[in-house]
Amino acid sequence: MIDEHNFSILTTRKLITNENGEFNLGHTEAATHLSFGHFKDVKSFTSGIIQLKNGIDIKYFIETGKASMIMIQGVKTLIRTQEMTNQNLENVTIIWDKKTKNKFLSLSKPSPHT
Repeated sequence: MIDEHNFSILTTRKLITNENGEFNLGHTEAATHLSFGHFKDVKSFTSGIIQLKNGIDIKYFIETGKASMIMIQGVKTLIRTQEMTNQNLENVTIIWDKKTKNKFLSLSKPSPHT
């Protein structure tokens, strides 16, 4: 959120951007990503663009710096998961659960230096 007149919201199916009071909403099914903008810029925000199935481009705001990864990864993940089959999604969930479980198990082991 840049301010009350300039913000973007990403949901599991839509990208909503309000730019200077003008709303743009697009269903992201079969969308393609066109640009991540200049997210390493010194300005406080930049904008990315996706293209919807009907050919319309939707701009979205990205905070620059470390915060940029939140919106960038969100858009990338949304588009990538829409291209996956149900089996692909289940496999990713299983792999993620195993990685998370192993990570927490290693964190719960007592340190040999204590």
